[in-house]
Amino acid sequence: MATSISVRQEGLLTVRVDQEGDSLLVRASGEIDIASAKMLEEELRRALSCDASPIALDLAEVSFIDSTGLRVLLWAAERSRENGNHLRMRNGSAAVRRAIQVTGVERSLQLT
Repeated sequence: MATSISVRQEGLLTVRVDQEGDSLLVRASGEIDIASAKMLEEELRRALSCDASPIALDLAEVSFIDSTGLRVLLWAAERSRENGNHLRMRNGSAAVRRAIQVTGVERSLQLT
């Protein structure tokens, strides 16, 4: 059974972090933009600095993402690769997949 660690909201973005055993699930819902990206980065930084393995970032409920949000995802992917590759980005919404495709960062941001 998952235990909720935190739920934060910034603008139109809500980030919920749940723990299930040794794993973390970070769920983003709403809009990841210049107003909310920093909060997502803070939550991902916290998740990546703990001993959880694996960490899943669920992007299924993201309705909009701008370049600031993509920068946070790229940062998190790079940080994960440097520290054992524990982060998996999954369930990208149509908005997330479209932004990744249009910007050409598919190799760096692989969704499972």
